[in-house]
Amino acid sequence: MDDAELAERVRMMLIEWPGIEVLDADDGMPQVRITDGAVEVTRNVPVLVLTDASGVTEALQAGASAVLSECADGDTLSTAI
Repeated sequence: MDDAELAERVRMMLIEWPGIEVLDADDGMPQVRITDGAVEVTRNVPVLVLTDASGVTEALQAGASAVLSECADGDTLSTAI
């Protein structure tokens, strides 16, 4: 993620959920990739983009599997995952 503060907020939300393991970008192949920037479509890995309203169309056109508000709470994020 480009936004370090958002990345830390997402990490803190996700570690509270049992069964969800947080990996850094270099730690292997994730089951879901969460990003706040450019969508890199990876084969067999859905991409969830956190963005504001202006980035929704661009993210979906680039191949994002889902787009959520960067203000999404932990319940919304875990449901999307």
